[in-house]
Amino acid sequence: MQPIIERKQRTDLRKPKHLCVLVGQTVVALEPLTGDEIWRSRLPGVFGGPVGTLLIDGDMVFAGNHGRLHCLSLDDGRHLWTAELKGLGWGMVSIATDGANAAMAMQSPAAIAHMASS
Repeated sequence: MQPIIERKQRTDLRKPKHLCVLVGQTVVALEPLTGDEIWRSRLPGVFGGPVGTLLIDGDMVFAGNHGRLHCLSLDDGRHLWTAELKGLGWGMVSIATDGANAAMAMQSPAAIAHMASS
């Protein structure tokens, strides 16, 4: 059976430099086309917390987890700084910048529950 819509390979896609994921206390950078690991970095001072946020802006990766905001180098995962966000509790950290190329990914409690049941 022939597909209803003929699909053509797109040639206008721009491959991102890295694909980053946050799993618990660890940020991992992957090669977007192969999924090969480029680097991994454990967030200092994080003791769990299944819900976190990531934002890539320029050459920096921002990771929010367990009431802290961390900044890593996109090139090698080197930890640059941590903001303790004292007095704000241990909730999920939402992240935004004014960068034109910023992109954010967030793990929701529903997504975590779905992954755990799979």
